[in-house]
Amino acid sequence: QNAMGSSNIETLYQIFDSRAEAIEFRINSGSPIIGKPLKDLKLKKDVLIGFINHKDTIIIPSGNDMISEGDTVMIVTSHHGVTGIEDILQ
Repeated sequence: QNAMGSSNIETLYQIFDSRAEAIEFRINSGSPIIGKPLKDLKLKKDVLIGFINHKDTIIIPSGNDMISEGDTVMIVTSHHGVTGIEDILQ
């Protein structure tokens, strides 16, 4: 399923008997999360950024890591209906 806007869903897995989802997004230009340290993003409760794939290098992120255009980002959340990376923000 492709999201409208500045990210596309690459992969979606329902886990823990569909109580949570692991979703991989491709980050396109215009996304509000580009170039900001993760610690400065206001994420919704129950959202975890699992990894950032930056130029074929997997990063297990810390608060100082940033997401760039073209990266893919895996999030894990108990929220259903997340269709764009922007949906993880408060």
